[in-house]
Amino acid sequence: MSNYPINVVNRLLPSKEQLYRVLSDSDDFGFQLPAYGSKAITIPYLLGIANGEVFAIKKAAYKENHKKIHLTKVDLFVELGKGVQNLGFGIENLPDKRWLKNTLYSVCPNHDFFKNLPKDSIFLNEK
Repeated sequence: MSNYPINVVNRLLPSKEQLYRVLSDSDDFGFQLPAYGSKAITIPYLLGIANGEVFAIKKAAYKENHKKIHLTKVDLFVELGKGVQNLGFGIENLPDKRWLKNTLYSVCPNHDFFKNLPKDSIFLNEK
């Protein structure tokens, strides 16, 4: 979807949910997006992904780190922003913590945040 006018996109994908599904489920895109209910999922964010204007990670490149880390979403956002240009959302509408943590891990698996974590520590209950 390279830079389609908003009125064309609205006709093809009349809802935010449909656009989210196309970007996350289709073979053409296949992005690992933040949870649909997170504050980051807005029409401008999704259009930015569709137009290649904001960062998005392909599902094939997305790695899950199941270890618990005691950091805030803001901490993860700041660190992810150091390694990735134009995340497409700001501090006022951060995505879910699991996506932030796993995306940072996918982009930078050797980051200090992931060193020396207990091997049996499970990543639970993060929204």
